[in-house]
Amino acid sequence: MLSTFHEFGAATGVSAVSSVAAAALLDPGFGAFSPGYWFAAAVAAVAGLASLASPRRGR
Repeated sequence: MLSTFHEFGAATGVSAVSSVAAAALLDPGFGAFSPGYWFAAAVAAVAGLASLASPRRGR
């Protein structure tokens, strides 16, 4: 299950970031990929905060 979610998350992340970056390519230049990087950073921050908010259970 962990492996499946790992692969699914990677594929979903790449497709989301590339979609945001592709939409920004209408204005060519070095800053075209900036929205994609900001989107990836925002998703990483939200995921990090969500991991801190979940309760940990002892084994």
